[in-house]
Amino acid sequence: MSEPAMASAAVNVAEFDGSVTSFVPFPPGLRVTEISAQPANAIERAVTRPKLSRLRAGAQAVLASSHGEPIVSHMPRVSLMVAWQKRFWGRKSRHLAFTFNFTDLPQGSRYRKAWAPLEDVTRFIVFSAFERELYSAHFGLPIERFERLLWAQTTPVVAPTNAFATPGNYVAAVGGEGRDHVTLMRAAAMLPHIPFLVVCRPHNRLPEIPANVTVHTNLDAPTSWRITQDAACSIVPLKSAETCCGHITIVGSELVGTPVVATRSAATVEYTEDVAQCEPGDAQGLAALIDHAFRSSATLRAETQARIPAKLAKYDRDAWQRSIADFLAGG
Repeated sequence: MSEPAMASAAVNVAEFDGSVTSFVPFPPGLRVTEISAQPANAIERAVTRPKLSRLRAGAQAVLASSHGEPIVSHMPRVSLMVAWQKRFWGRKSRHLAFTFNFTDLPQGSRYRKAWAPLEDVTRFIVFSAFERELYSAHFGLPIERFERLLWAQTTPVVAPTNAFATPGNYVAAVGGEGRDHVTLMRAAAMLPHIPFLVVCRPHNRLPEIPANVTVHTNLDAPTSWRITQDAACSIVPLKSAETCCGHITIVGSELVGTPVVATRSAATVEYTEDVAQCEPGDAQGLAALIDHAFRSSATLRAETQARIPAKLAKYDRDAWQRSIADFLAGG
């Protein structure tokens, strides 16, 4: 029996800035309709419950698949909106939910009905074996529909200068999703001789901030990666042993040559073979790891930089392209 022919066209819908096809590498020669779920006008910026731009993008994606073109969507709520719109318009296009990842799982008596259209998703892409099992059980969906791929990326683009701190003379905690800033601040208070530079989101609620901690919000990616690159270590304090966040910071930090200190999570075990770790909520343990990383920065940085070629091979996006190609071929 011959192999199924790969689709000649596809629809790609995502809720982030920039080209969505630059995030997931589609096979060459494929005609891709790109749809952004970011607000496109004043009305969409104003109407956020329900999020009008997401509703519009879901409808656009489904209508663009009028000839059965497969749909690739990114992030759970965009994927859910596509699934709802497929039911509304009576479309049967195959649907790949890429980057299916939650900071917090939907809970409550109404979530099962609200998320029921996920039953129609053909395949989900997650970034850890733990998430594969977690989401399958939580949504009551066959685990075979969940494919685990490692988070993949090239070396981050880094700003040319650091206007915030002297390179090597501080530690950095960059990231606002699933982070335990309470434990981080407690650890920082135990290390008054070490400057901390924290980059997070405006919605992150930090407790009392010690004098040795400086906090910035919403810095652009190159600036954040420059702060990470120049730090003695990159700290990834997660809320619990089941928090499904931190992959990007761990991988990106290693690719810019910065040692990582993190709290353990079942969702990051594939990424932490070279990472110093303590248990979640253990401020004293975290402080000890940070202190050691700060005092041993030169040695640890040399070791981390020596591993960059191996990390680039491990996190190569060729695996993503092979998975997309398999889906487009009917797999």
